[in-house]
Amino acid sequence: MLHDFYEGIIQWRIIHILGLSTLRGRFARSKLGQVWLSISMFINMCIIGVIWSLIWKIPVAKYLPYVGIGHFIYMFAAQTVNESTGVFVANARLYINQKLPLSLSIFAHIYKNIIIFLYNIPIIIGLFLWSPYTSLNLDIYFIPGVILTLLFLVFVSYTLAMLCVRLRDLIQIINIIMQSVFLLTPIMWETNTIPEKYINYLYVNPFAAILDIWRTPLLGGSTLYLSYLSLFIWVIVLIFISFLVNKKFSKNIVFWM
Repeated sequence: MLHDFYEGIIQWRIIHILGLSTLRGRFARSKLGQVWLSISMFINMCIIGVIWSLIWKIPVAKYLPYVGIGHFIYMFAAQTVNESTGVFVANARLYINQKLPLSLSIFAHIYKNIIIFLYNIPIIIGLFLWSPYTSLNLDIYFIPGVILTLLFLVFVSYTLAMLCVRLRDLIQIINIIMQSVFLLTPIMWETNTIPEKYINYLYVNPFAAILDIWRTPLLGGSTLYLSYLSLFIWVIVLIFISFLVNKKFSKNIVFWM
């Protein structure tokens, strides 16, 4: 698997072309292209932010950045995981006629979602500047936290993509799980609304840890060390699982596409 990853990384030009071609194909003949998704997410975010701020009785200027920034970050991570289940099938034409590293599709898939996330950065900056409740509180662990997030997405995507080529019903199971994870992740609700004795269990959810690492410093808070620990453990476990899955499925995966 290490050789597969190395071969994928050195072919970064193909990763770039694959990532961009997927986006261009999705928005062919559209003048605004990816911007439409950002507009759609922004409108939904504003509606959710205003309504839920009234329900929770929290000032809109305080709640909207919380739910908005959290929504964009969660969608980046969750969409990467959800779409990874069909990555190899979607790129089957690349592997049927020539020998290419399987990691190539995974890196291109994550690269595409990073580009989509970057389109939303102006909205995040706008929310940050607009609200008087936001302040930047980055520490030395923020960059390692971002790297841990990307490693998590790489290995979970690689594992799921390979499993779902062989076990197609797993695609629907992952979709159901991700719908439940949305409710279990503090996107629309704050962690201080749940009993303190349950807060530690919250960060067993890797998406809650990712949100804490990415969003909390933008809102002037301090990231819990438990979030880094949780995500680090997830990465180690996923590396081990991906090695096992690669060893079992990699030889026959082209025939299952």
